[in-house]
Amino acid sequence: MLANIILKKLMHKTKISKTDITWICQSVKRILLDQPTLLKLKPPIIICGDTHGQFRDTCRIFDICGSPSSNSYLFLGDYVDRGLNGVENLCYLLLFKILYPNTFYLLRGNHESSVITKQFGFYDECIEKYDKDVWKCFCGVFNCLPIAAVIGNKIFCVHGGISPQLRDIENDLNRIKRPIEIHSSDLLSDLLWSDPNNEVDEWEENDRGTGVFFGLNHFLDFINKNGFEYVFRAHQAVKNGYDFPFTEDIGLITIFSAPNYCNFGNDGGVMYVD
Repeated sequence: MLANIILKKLMHKTKISKTDITWICQSVKRILLDQPTLLKLKPPIIICGDTHGQFRDTCRIFDICGSPSSNSYLFLGDYVDRGLNGVENLCYLLLFKILYPNTFYLLRGNHESSVITKQFGFYDECIEKYDKDVWKCFCGVFNCLPIAAVIGNKIFCVHGGISPQLRDIENDLNRIKRPIEIHSSDLLSDLLWSDPNNEVDEWEENDRGTGVFFGLNHFLDFINKNGFEYVFRAHQAVKNGYDFPFTEDIGLITIFSAPNYCNFGNDGGVMYVD
């Protein structure tokens, strides 16, 4: 199968062709659009946070946690920007989605955006290694990625956080029709950009410039209303690779899988759900 041939090229540090990338993007878009915006998944599954173009560190995840051929995976977004190998990192993960469409899942992060990738490095990387058409091809994939997942009816997974505009998960999320660009100040933007904040009692504007801050009461109201026990999210570099933004007995967990991100000196973390 062509996907395995291209995968071997990546693993042997051989530059893949523009034709290879075009095939990957066209193939994976069909798979993504055949699956819902809100994924319904079953354990056991391994959850991974941001990888940000750190291709070799992404490879280490599978070395340590097991091959996608025999394990289910869910990645929470941010596959490109800031790291030097966003093209390779993204293609590697998209190839696994092609090979294992029903056990390997990729959510959208805030960096899977034409606007953000022009600011934080991925656009320049595509131009340096290929051309603008390759970047446009990847942006077409970004616009098809699912937004959130529910695992075993008990765990809600999303890149950033919750939103005051998220009232009915099933209806609100499945109403987001893909392909879609990310715009500021809407539900999609909140889900990809929002952060928890212990100091807020009301929904507040996020200091990132888009998305919101949500407090403990917002979080508890959300999980109680929807019958969830946990929310897994990524989006923030944390020292140990995982963090409890409120307290350990509150079921909000941040997962970040890119070690030493921007020389931060952090560990990378993953989460096993058995």
